[in-house]
Amino acid sequence: MSSGANLENLDKDLPAIRDYLLKTFALSDEDSNVRTVEEAGPILQTILSIQKDLYHLFSLYPHLEKIFDSDFDSFQEFCGRDNIIDICFI
Repeated sequence: MSSGANLENLDKDLPAIRDYLLKTFALSDEDSNVRTVEEAGPILQTILSIQKDLYHLFSLYPHLEKIFDSDFDSFQEFCGRDNIIDICFI
């Protein structure tokens, strides 16, 4: 998880990211399809905690990452910034 430091600072960018999503997809500020910054914050912290735990688990048992990749999604994609933003807001 090489971009972890970048992702840990993502919480400070949540308001700007939400504004960008609203403008890019021509959504209103009250659109119920986009979570608020207040809702996205705890989701982000939970995702980062899960990623940290999975990264540790996969460093101890590397074969489990292949199982994760086949049963869910690529772990690398799961840790990607765009994916995290989607999970937080959409």
